[in-house]
Amino acid sequence: MRLIDADELIKRIGKWMPKDPCGREQTVEEIVATDIAVSVCMEIEEMPTAFDKEKVIEELENYLFEKYCVEGDENISEIVEKGGVE
Repeated sequence: MRLIDADELIKRIGKWMPKDPCGREQTVEEIVATDIAVSVCMEIEEMPTAFDKEKVIEELENYLFEKYCVEGDENISEIVEKGGVE
């Protein structure tokens, strides 16, 4: 499984949609491309979240407490929030 930023993906797909500031009529190809892009974005929005960072933080805190009697380590939140991204 791969985790991606769904909001970033939707933003990038939005760049595919034809833009026309002059208000000209869209071609059939442009209408189809827009419909496909909108459909893909809707599918992405409906996908379940594959990673619940709050749950991961809670599980790590519980583990550290049970294993080492460590409580309230803020480094856990920082590490999980960062998610491996520098």
